Formats: sequence, structure tokens, C-alpha cells
Amino acid sequence: AAFNCYRFSQHMNADQKKIELAMFMQSLFTADDRIQLSMESAGFQEDTLFGLNLEDVPKDGHCFFHATRLGLQDLGINLEYYEIRRVLAEHIQANMHLYRNFIREDERGNFVRGVRGNDWGDHILVVAAARAFQLNFVVLQAGGTDPYIVHEPSARETVYLAYDGAALHYQALRGQANEDLVQQVQAARF
Repeated sequence: AAFNCYRFSQHMNADQKKIELAMFMQSLFTADDRIQLSMESAGFQEDTLFGLNLEDVPKDGHCFFHATRLGLQDLGINLEYYEIRRVLAEHIQANMHLYRNFIREDERGNFVRGVRGNDWGDHILVVAAARAFQLNFVVLQAGGTDPYIVHEPSARETVYLAYDGAALHYQALRGQANEDLVQQVQAARF
């Protein structure tokens, strides 16, 4: 599967990065999707959560890592968000050949430093987390679009996350997924 990848210039301030990220995320949706998202205030509807419970995490720029921490915790893996950042940075650095199509050669050092530091989570980090922890990762998106599934062939368990593109915010999904989503995960091949 091919991805679009967007990396910020190291010369942008925090506000510029937020604006650029919002524009990039908006470009991922069709006009009809954006209208639907704005009409629903980009919230999650209960029937789009596949039986899982939505749990909010701090909106401090580390939401992907906080949500991942809760998902890992449900599987008996207890790490703090900053430890997850370290694990992912080390994994990416040691396995850069797996990410060469997504991270420009001249940006690799900055990318790893950003993962260790304050960069926000993105699809590259979802893939890296699946590989590093040998788990499936599923991201449900506000607006009820199809789940984004990263199937790790050796995985026996799955971490579920929610992503609200309008708010640029990840949340944890906890509990037992219904059979429909479990089957989608099993059928997925990344």
C-alpha cells in the first residue's frame, strides 16, 4: 500500500505546523467527506466504534503515544508515553530500510529526533508501532470511514485507536471489538 507522507520543515514554528497539518489532513478527504465531518462536528458515533469504548487522552501533542500506551496496557505492556517514543525511534533508526519510501534520506535524522521529541503521531508511526511491538494496529476515524488496519503477520493481539482528523487528536479505544472488526483485521494484509 502506498502512503502520502508529510513532514514539516524544521524552520516552522508550532502555529505554522498546526496550520500545515490541518491543510494536509483536509487534503486526505473529499469535499463530501469534509462536509459530512463538519456537520457531525467530527465526532464519533457509537455505531462506528465496533463495540469499543472511546477513552480520551491528554491533548498535549503526545496523544498518539498516550492512546497507544493505554492500548498496550490493556495487553499487559506497561510503558509510559515517552518510553513508547524511545522504542519507536530506536526501531525506525535500526530499520530505516523499511521506511525509506516514506522518509526522505536528508530528513531521516530529523524524523528520528522528532519521534523522540515532540512530533505528532502519523501513519508512519502507526506502522512502526505495529512492527516494533509485533501487534496489529487499527485506527478508526471520525466520520465512520473504513478502519485503517496495519496487520502485523506475527501479531496475536490488536491495539485499537481512534483518530479525529478535524481535531487532530488520537484517542484510545478499549474493550472487546465486535466480530465484524476482528474479521476485518484478520483479513487485512499490509
